[in-house]
Amino acid sequence: YTSMYPSIIVTKNLSPETVNVNCNNYITVPEINYTVCMEKRGFLSQALEPLLKLRILTKKSEKERIKKIDKALKWMLVTSFGYTGYRNAKFGSIEVHEAINAFARDMLVKTKEIAERNGFRFIHGIVDSIWVEGNGDIEKTIKEINEMSGLFIDVSGVYTWLKIIKEKSGDVGALNRYIARKSDGSFKIRGIMLRRSDTPKFISNFQEDCLNILSSLDSPEKINDVREKIINIYRKYLDDLSLRKVNAKDLLIEKRVSRAPWEYEKNIPQKNILDEFFKRGIELHPGERIKMLVYNEKPIRAVGEEKAEDVDYSITFYSRILRDALLEIIP
Repeated sequence: YTSMYPSIIVTKNLSPETVNVNCNNYITVPEINYTVCMEKRGFLSQALEPLLKLRILTKKSEKERIKKIDKALKWMLVTSFGYTGYRNAKFGSIEVHEAINAFARDMLVKTKEIAERNGFRFIHGIVDSIWVEGNGDIEKTIKEINEMSGLFIDVSGVYTWLKIIKEKSGDVGALNRYIARKSDGSFKIRGIMLRRSDTPKFISNFQEDCLNILSSLDSPEKINDVREKIINIYRKYLDDLSLRKVNAKDLLIEKRVSRAPWEYEKNIPQKNILDEFFKRGIELHPGERIKMLVYNEKPIRAVGEEKAEDVDYSITFYSRILRDALLEIIP
């Protein structure tokens, strides 16, 4: 769905002055049975409608300048949903927030059912999209989903395979962490270490090398060969790490400061850095970012970027991260 939650606000007329008010002409919200008055347009749906129409147009463009406008519109619309549930919002309303979510859940379930009726197997769903497998009638599926929801929907991509990354605890797949290979060998990636801002360059390089191998995986028969090549890459990186051939700068972890050093309850690496800076009269404030090198795992200890060359990095700590990076990406 394109801008699903803002679209629901507009099409369902959701606004603080339209939800659960006295009204003769209303619709009922699925599951929670709130009422939404349809006698007059709510100010929130009126305000978002022109932005939503523009977003639908800009999303289709391939021009770089238009893509930037599209990104700005996307986040303006996303925050309009979040703001309805913000307790200090001037036009916030928790009932509106709950109604948006209820409509979205209902639509996602019905979307799944429509896809299955048209010959697809449902694999995965998250918030505003689903992954399906098979050779069903895609045009008929999209038409029925549009008629059911009244929202704009399109196919974001066709992929040869999809890997959903497991949660760290248990065998359940994470909703927002996956690797999907397109037919041209490129990828759509969400949630793996390569995409995170706090991942050391050494680990990012490892996953990039692995993706280059994975791009050749276009049939099940190649899985064992690709897996073996990735394991060989892993062994090389692990050897470099164990023999201390890795530059300390490539192992720096960037973190955002969220509080003063004495306010941290757990002994995490950034607390060590903040303590050290504080002793030297340097005070970092919440929102600022620091880079650090971990030199001891238990108890965990780290130094700032300026002292990274003066200590030996923790082989066990970074080996564990490298192994986690492997498990994320190996087929």
